[in-house]
Amino acid sequence: MKIFFNKNNFIFLKKIFPITHYFTLERKLITHENVSLNTNKDLDLEIKSFNDNEILSEYNVGLYRVKLVKNSEEYRYIAEYNPAFKDKIEKIYNEIDKLINYFIMRLPDKRVIDEINARKIIREYFGKNDQDIDLVYNILKEELGYKKLQVLIDDPYVEDVSISGSGYVWIRHSYIYSMDPNIDLVKTNIYIRNNEELIRLQQIIANKVGRAVSYTNPILDIQLPLEEGGHRIHITGLAVSYERPEIVIRKNIMRKVSVEDLIRREMLPRNLAEYFRKLIMRKGSLIIAGPPGSGKTTLLRALLNSFVPKDWKVVIIEDTPEIEIPPDSSWVRYTTFENGVIKIDQYMLTKAALRSSANRLIVIGETRGSEARVLAQALNMGLGALTTFHGGSTKEVIVRLMSPPISLRIYQISTIQAVAVLAIHNNRRIVRYVDEIIPTQKPGSIKIRRIYDRDKDPYGEKIFVKSYYENKDFMKRSIEIITSKQD
Repeated sequence: MKIFFNKNNFIFLKKIFPITHYFTLERKLITHENVSLNTNKDLDLEIKSFNDNEILSEYNVGLYRVKLVKNSEEYRYIAEYNPAFKDKIEKIYNEIDKLINYFIMRLPDKRVIDEINARKIIREYFGKNDQDIDLVYNILKEELGYKKLQVLIDDPYVEDVSISGSGYVWIRHSYIYSMDPNIDLVKTNIYIRNNEELIRLQQIIANKVGRAVSYTNPILDIQLPLEEGGHRIHITGLAVSYERPEIVIRKNIMRKVSVEDLIRREMLPRNLAEYFRKLIMRKGSLIIAGPPGSGKTTLLRALLNSFVPKDWKVVIIEDTPEIEIPPDSSWVRYTTFENGVIKIDQYMLTKAALRSSANRLIVIGETRGSEARVLAQALNMGLGALTTFHGGSTKEVIVRLMSPPISLRIYQISTIQAVAVLAIHNNRRIVRYVDEIIPTQKPGSIKIRRIYDRDKDPYGEKIFVKSYYENKDFMKRSIEIITSKQD
């Protein structure tokens, strides 16, 4: 984790946001790669009975003890200081201004400070033990970070943060949603006193990317740098929000997920997972469709993590980085970019991907527009492709692909091999069915064959019997074997 600051920025922050703190940030960033709700070792989690007026669970996020509480009316998210640190925190805050000035003196030309150098300077200044250095680092990180929102940013189970006017901050919490999918947002104990405080928070966040909220620019949609988490943030100013300024943070949570995880969750059967593996290995094409929240991106990421070799040249195209790239792989990510008159969209990125040395697989995080035409061109060139698409059925996907602004022709549709349609059933994300799109001898027509239906074949026992492409490959391999024997 890196700290962003410079002298002018610090003076600006102090003027608009006095040092009055309700929360500090964690000693060590907790990620989904090293914790789970079943692991007491990392989160010190305690699952308690699911009764009204009782604590559902407790876990540590750095210096905080987070409690998830349910009463007869609602769920609540409560974040409180660990009592063991309160006295030390007050003493450190008395020195925080001097410490920041010391940083500026030691590193006058730097705006980004990595954690190693930050801890080294803290040790020089305070000469404290490792635990106290952790504490100072966390306080400093919050002072130059998200202020009282920092604990929500650092909590790996908080997916979204929503603030609308003064009052309590609301969040979307993955654990609560897994217990009760009917719950959308959960109220926290973090309180915004008035619009002035909220506007100051807006300016602090916007300033991280060199932007500002004003009456001439009242709406901002920004993405933070990856060093700051890569979160997407929507800000609405007073000019258009009628006395209720808004901040919405959609966190970029890189949970490493595998196909085995999804099989255990009963999202799909093992036979279907094997079908997807074979499709990817033969450089096939798959559209993952479904309504919002049905797990499209989760399935896409799981397929990449589990089945795509690291030595393949893979190009991943996204609006917002959501797909993790193995550090020791040859994969590359292209993301959209906009800065004033300069706009790089997915269409341009997909064209760039074709000009690169990618010869195995192109991945588009979500296909929405003209990039689908370039994707069809890639399929004609023999590349594999994976993408997600909003649609409730295979027919709906095809109709939307053939309608403006995408406007694919039927022969381009025929280059797509399979469509997996996801849904939410009994509070569980599932692959509802998979259809193959089969070219026919008749010009301007295609055939749709359902090879998997969860209701009729829940274990996918008939997938490889029904699959046109699997049987086609089998027949091709059989002919090659017979021919080689005759030779």
